[in-house]
Amino acid sequence: MDKCLIYSTQSANFDGAVGICESFNGFLISIHNAFENAAIAAFQKESDSPSRFFLIGLQRSPTTDWTWSDDNSTSQFFKWAPGHPGSSSNCAFLATDEQLWHSVDCAQPNAFICELPKKSPCLPGWTYFNYTNMCYYKGEKKSFNQAEIFCRANGGHLTSIHNNIENAFIFEMTYAVSCYNETSQYVEGTVVLGGYYDKSIAGVRQWLDGSDGDYVGDLMCYEPNDNSMILMFSYPINCNDCGNPHGNWYIAADDPNETVFPNFVCKAPAFQ
Repeated sequence: MDKCLIYSTQSANFDGAVGICESFNGFLISIHNAFENAAIAAFQKESDSPSRFFLIGLQRSPTTDWTWSDDNSTSQFFKWAPGHPGSSSNCAFLATDEQLWHSVDCAQPNAFICELPKKSPCLPGWTYFNYTNMCYYKGEKKSFNQAEIFCRANGGHLTSIHNNIENAFIFEMTYAVSCYNETSQYVEGTVVLGGYYDKSIAGVRQWLDGSDGDYVGDLMCYEPNDNSMILMFSYPINCNDCGNPHGNWYIAADDPNETVFPNFVCKAPAFQ
């Protein structure tokens, strides 16, 4: 179960529990199936809370529907104990020993369970790719050297690429739907990668992040110049007249300090 839970050691009524959970940027727990119900009850044994009765985010609405407080959705799953819910009790707690729900007066204080957002493995604005266990960031309008400085300041480097799967991921992440051109002779979807082309081995000897050059994308257009920057073309085929730009590479002899490229991609280790 992919949830981050806090089992309270204090008591509060329903509104108070909602407010405390929100102060942690979370919400009073919602439960949507039998697996979640059993897991949430079982995890209580590993918590510091001595209670066995925990308010959950279920509340009876004026229309008699039972709804969850996090998104006001009507519950499709219930695990009521025999004799519940009572006709005059409009909130609910989970009895963890029996894994059943009991209706309760919303004003009655009880322990409670908060659900918090799971901590992201990446910085805000970055994208996690589980295949590589790395984080990626799409940036805009920098030269090669400016982009590498930016990536280093955020714990990474301009991206390396080590197989077709990673190449396809970066292509999908950066794909531009038009041939718009604002910054240079390169159209939107032209992406700076983190390496220099070595003509003697027809590939990358070492990426800027220190990883080996064990992969080369399909090259297009022209005979590559030695020690030139590597770009990926991620835009529609009608934007280019010398090959398929769908994730193919282009070796650019531009000045790494002067030419401003439409896009670049940083790559950094995910948080542990």
